[in-house]
Amino acid sequence: MNYSSLSSAGGNIGTIDFSINKDNDVEGSSYLFKDWDNSARIYSNNQQIIDLGNINLDLKIAKFASKISEDSIFVFDDIYKVKINERIFSNIKNNFYEVLYTDKDNFIFLKKYILKVEPERHKITNTVIGPGRYEIESKYYIYKNNELNKLVLNKKYILEMLASKNSLISKYQKDYKLSYSKEEDVIKIFQYYNSL
Repeated sequence: MNYSSLSSAGGNIGTIDFSINKDNDVEGSSYLFKDWDNSARIYSNNQQIIDLGNINLDLKIAKFASKISEDSIFVFDDIYKVKINERIFSNIKNNFYEVLYTDKDNFIFLKKYILKVEPERHKITNTVIGPGRYEIESKYYIYKNNELNKLVLNKKYILEMLASKNSLISKYQKDYKLSYSKEEDVIKIFQYYNSL
């Protein structure tokens, strides 16, 4: 992969960053995946399609990057979609979300990964005593009609969203012992709703 051509005027879809290990004091990684060995297809806004074998999502800057060497990465700037190991990430309103499900009415069930730094605290006094470690949290959203709305994974929110077929959804959930708070079960509920 010629990263220089991607950052030149012809490619112009990213930049090379020579500071891969910026926060050496904080434990853990700001990257979504544990390693860089991820097959990916990148779709740029200027109609380029790039296939890579090493990519990760830097949650600190909310951008995808490819590792060039031990201390440098190529950061992609101008992309709208990335397919990694059969998972799809879409750039919606300048943030990347994992696409969990798309239904026939064109709502999209999304997952956003959020990086938090949990400082190290003294066990007795609860005083911050160190830089801590990275923690990754998830939030869920529904994208419909160009609007992004937060979705809480619980019975009230799911049934409110699927109000037109509430009784059928409730019966299906009980029959198959699905949980409104589990991502994979909510996808099954959306699939069932879409089949009605």
